[in-house]
This record gives sequence, structure tokens and C-alpha cells, in this order.
Amino acid sequence: MAAAPAFAVVTVNYGSSALIAENFGRLALPPEGRLVIVDSFSSAAEREAVRTVADALGAECVLLDENLGYGGGTNAGAARALELGAEVIVPLNPDASIAIDDLRRIVDAAHGTRDLVSPRIVTGTG
Repeated sequence: MAAAPAFAVVTVNYGSSALIAENFGRLALPPEGRLVIVDSFSSAAEREAVRTVADALGAECVLLDENLGYGGGTNAGAARALELGAEVIVPLNPDASIAIDDLRRIVDAAHGTRDLVSPRIVTGTG
């Protein structure tokens, strides 16, 4: 059986460190997975809060000097994840959560392709 692909979940923070702590604190990533939190600077207090959350979660933290928006932040996080060896990038909003089995399905479906893979949301609870 082939080894599981290295992947990174990338989330962008703009005043949402508490949501990241809540939603990503429940996500037990396997050894081949990592969390990359990108901070689009909103305030010094929020910058410190996101550093604390990243440390607690064992996440890589990318600290931007300005707000590049969701796309720019995601691109910065993806670039860092690729530098760290990720083969698959999974963007996930700070206010979202995902079950590890669903995350694995997305990673497996995307691995080895240049495809964009997205879950289907069927209800307000996912």
C-alpha cells in the first residue's frame, strides 16, 4: 500500500483566532498532515492570540504584515505548505470544521491530480 500523501490544511485568520482554536482544536491530524494558519494582520492583540493558538495546535504560522484577503492569505499559506513538503493543499475557513475521515477522502481524491476537490454541503450543518 502506498504511503499517505503529505498534506496541509490552510486557514486564514482575520480576527478569528477563537474560531480557529475551537474548530481546529478538534481536528486530530495524522503524521502526514499539518495545519498552516495565516494571519492577515488585524491588530497586535489578535496577532499574539493567533500565535498562541498556533503554538497550542502545533501549527505552522505565517504572519502577514497586511490583509491580502482570503485568496492572498490562502496563497501565502499554500506556498509555505509546499515549502514544507505538502503534496495536497486543503483550504478551510476558520469557521468551518471537518471530520478526519472526510478530510482523508478529499486528500486522497486530490492526490496526484491538478484537480480542485471540494466537499458537497447538503445541509446547514454540513
